[in-house]
Amino acid sequence: MIPRLKTITIEDFRSIRGRISISMDAPVVLIHGQNGSGKTSLLSALELGLTGAVPSLRRVEPDYLEQLPHKAGSGSGSVELEISGLNGRERGRMVVTQKSVEKDHLLSDRAARFFSERCYLGQSTLGRLLEIYEHQETHETDSPLTRLSKICLVWTNSTR
Repeated sequence: MIPRLKTITIEDFRSIRGRISISMDAPVVLIHGQNGSGKTSLLSALELGLTGAVPSLRRVEPDYLEQLPHKAGSGSGSVELEISGLNGRERGRMVVTQKSVEKDHLLSDRAARFFSERCYLGQSTLGRLLEIYEHQETHETDSPLTRLSKICLVWTNSTR
């Protein structure tokens, strides 16, 4: 059985104040919102819950732990994930403070490295890829993002 993310619950994490629970149990999940609405915080929470770290933040700011709890919150935050099909492990909960992360991430260290290296595109990397595809000659009417997505899906499917 292929693992599938079912829900993510986030509380006082980065720009997300309070507690939110989002169903992720769909073949495709589109995250959309205005600037500052918490899209990147949601992705950072997902990465933390799966891998136990947020390498995309750590590369930019070595003291990134200080930025994980919501500034106006209680000084701590949490990320909970529910997944099906992960060899019996279905729930994980991470608690973050400005100094530490209580690790209970769902992926093994090996799977976490795979996820971090191959399954996450930072915004700057995605922007650069879109620039490359935007300037290619094509007879298709698809947008650059659509063309890039089709190529990524073909590549992903061919690796299984």
